[in-house]
Amino acid sequence: LIREVARAKEKAQEIVSTVLGIKLFLGGLAYGAVFLTAYFLGHPPLTLQLIAIAGAVMLLDAFNLTYFGVLRGLQNLRYEAVGMVVGQGITLIFGVFAIMLHLSMHAFLATLAFGSLWNFFFSVYALRRVGIHPTIGLKRTILMTIARAAVPFALSGIFVRVYSYIDTVLLQHMRGDLEVGWYSVPYKITYAFQFIPMALSAALFPALSAAWKQDRARMGWVFGRALRYSILLVLPITFGIAALAPEIILTVYGKEFINSIVPLEISIFGLVFMFLYFPVGALLNSTDRQRANTVFMGITMAVNILFNLFLIPRFGAVGASIATLITNAFLWLGTLLWAMRITPLPTGIVSTGIKSLIAASAMALVVLEGKHLAPWPLSILAGALVYGVCIWA
Repeated sequence: LIREVARAKEKAQEIVSTVLGIKLFLGGLAYGAVFLTAYFLGHPPLTLQLIAIAGAVMLLDAFNLTYFGVLRGLQNLRYEAVGMVVGQGITLIFGVFAIMLHLSMHAFLATLAFGSLWNFFFSVYALRRVGIHPTIGLKRTILMTIARAAVPFALSGIFVRVYSYIDTVLLQHMRGDLEVGWYSVPYKITYAFQFIPMALSAALFPALSAAWKQDRARMGWVFGRALRYSILLVLPITFGIAALAPEIILTVYGKEFINSIVPLEISIFGLVFMFLYFPVGALLNSTDRQRANTVFMGITMAVNILFNLFLIPRFGAVGASIATLITNAFLWLGTLLWAMRITPLPTGIVSTGIKSLIAASAMALVVLEGKHLAPWPLSILAGALVYGVCIWA
């Protein structure tokens, strides 16, 4: 949806109407499947009632994604930003009240519905502001185009889910819950920073989609800028957390999680490849190479499972961290080589990487020494200053 709207803004009304027609049908199937599955699994009435509410939230969010997706295609992300912040605020406020007043689980789940309802009405209002009306209809040519493109995207989503969670499943099965706890901490810290490249990708994807049809020289320029920004952002985060891993774990989580320090020091370097993958993945998807992206996702999933099966029995949480690092690097390198068929590697990107690496290394040395001389939060400020000066130089 985002890609097609970005390429042909004049067809946005027809595209959104067709997508809404598809979602109305598939949403009904999904809701029915969720409820029937819960019913035949023998869940008690209370659980079924809560699932019914949660399913309604799922449907609202599905339509919200469509409406905000159209706005992304028009390269207007302001409405989505406002909608998300206010929607999460509504959920938070009502959720706190539900806890303080000891309300039922129905009320607690309803807080999610209030946030989704806000986004539903606000996104409809935003669409109308840009001259698009969320009507339902099916246009055969658009339907076929979207259906063909959606299958690789769907498979990519499945592959990502599997290789993002299979390590925890295997770790629990082979080494027990304690190792899962040690591994979950660095895993969550690492993935918490994904919002940065995801935010960049939200703006990048429609821009690349439009440029692919209108100005391919600009597409290469935008792609190069995205890679540069990703490098400049991710290296100080990675080196800084690696240098302060013992302090972060012991201060925030306590001595019980001392065995999470080494997994964090390993896992955090996978963040580099996560950051660099997002622009590459956006380039492939925006230029009709979603099948190639999906193939690499599937191979990466298989590689991840194999490395986890080999490393977890030997090294536990450390082995799972090594497997994650290797597979993130594999995914980025494979997709980058394919992306270079579309546009050459931007000029100066290797130089940017080397200079940023030198600056991040200098920063890490300052942090490592500084944390022994002063409270470690102060060493973060010193490291940030050193990184900034080195980059400027």
